[in-house]
Amino acid sequence: IGTARTSGLSDAELAAQQAKFEDFRSRVKSGDVEDNAGASNLRFIVEADNWFVALKDDGDFELVNVKQGQYKRLIAGVSKKTGRRTERVGTGGQFLQVFCHEPTTVQSARHNGRTLVRSLPDKITGILIQHDDEEHRLELGSEFFEALRELANSVELEDALLASGPIDSTKLRRAMWSVPVLNNDHLWSTSAVSSGHVATASTNQDCQAFDYECAVKSMSGEALFTRVISEPSYDGLGINAGISFGRNGKAVQNMLLAPGLLHRALTRDRFYLRMNEPIARSREEFELWLELNDFPAQRDIHETTNAKGENLLVAVSKKPSEHWRQQETDGLQDLQIVKSQTFVVKPEPAVESQFGQGPSLILCPGQLARALYTPPPKGKKTQHNWHPGKSILLARVLSDEDIQKSSHRLLLANELLKLLPAAASQIARTSILTVGGANFLRLVPYAATREWIEGTIEQAKQNCSKLVTG
Repeated sequence: IGTARTSGLSDAELAAQQAKFEDFRSRVKSGDVEDNAGASNLRFIVEADNWFVALKDDGDFELVNVKQGQYKRLIAGVSKKTGRRTERVGTGGQFLQVFCHEPTTVQSARHNGRTLVRSLPDKITGILIQHDDEEHRLELGSEFFEALRELANSVELEDALLASGPIDSTKLRRAMWSVPVLNNDHLWSTSAVSSGHVATASTNQDCQAFDYECAVKSMSGEALFTRVISEPSYDGLGINAGISFGRNGKAVQNMLLAPGLLHRALTRDRFYLRMNEPIARSREEFELWLELNDFPAQRDIHETTNAKGENLLVAVSKKPSEHWRQQETDGLQDLQIVKSQTFVVKPEPAVESQFGQGPSLILCPGQLARALYTPPPKGKKTQHNWHPGKSILLARVLSDEDIQKSSHRLLLANELLKLLPAAASQIARTSILTVGGANFLRLVPYAATREWIEGTIEQAKQNCSKLVTG
């Protein structure tokens, strides 16, 4: 669902933009889009880590002359009869030989797909890709070289997003993102299925518009992240909406970045997903983090020690998960066994709570507030609605289970209060580490205030005894 808009274009400009959008939609229905873009074929070239390029004795690229029609094209050319990309007969010309496997008949140098496409000479007809045998060769014309280079940038950006450790913020800030922008200059946004309302961006420069009143603009990560953080209606940023990206078994759909993570991407050299740093104060805090982040309930927690003698924790689910990834995501994902990041456990002396001393480095304040929230009774607008137990006249009698739940709420509320700076009256948007947490605090803004947090603490304390009056 896009943001409400007021078009700033003339009727003629709007009509032309709508016609372009309708043409794109028509090509989607006809199945012509993939053949036009050749995106899967181009991506295969860029993502592969092993290509072998033919070399001359002096180390320069060796080019071969190819006759017209000798080989077919990897991506069809435009037919003169129909105007559609259905022409598969090769053009012939001067080509650079590229092999999937190391050739035995010619000298070669190994490249990954990104370095290969950036080293292609401009003044050649194209590359000749050989798979398993001499006959199976396909032409790719030089008209696709620029798209290949742009894809190389996209793949490197995606690799950075899917890093197993900290993410290199510099790569994200400097990268150019494709951002759908409405005619009133608002970022196109959508309501994520399970998490919230997010602005959208794509790692691919050939991203198509989602709406005829929407144009795709190129924007640096620094400018994009700043805009999303500054607009409270966005719960974060959705990346490559509806498209699976990632290679080497790391495919992810609908990745989400919360305001706090975007802030860290702007202000730090590196940042972690879903947390400040993977340092837990206790196993109990680690387990709470798993619970708040909906890690699959059927799991094993493995404890090890690293070379520094530090205790490590990692959770592994032996049951395939349809949604959980180390990255925060929206909706279903490919089924696979999942595991958490590896956490270092650094217990503090003189522990003041079950979870640990001092503020947490891993818990999201929005998630904690959501865990503490109790909806008000129908027709009432009260903000504190934790009233467990059985009412008897002017008092309530609490069971052991009620008291246990109140004690747990007290622990959570105190952890939330620790995340609020001493002079602050409410939780800062830039401290929220998940899109789900940002969405909750946007919908229930009073739950971010010191007044509500301290009131929740007092109410939990009052409900930690067998008999409660009032």
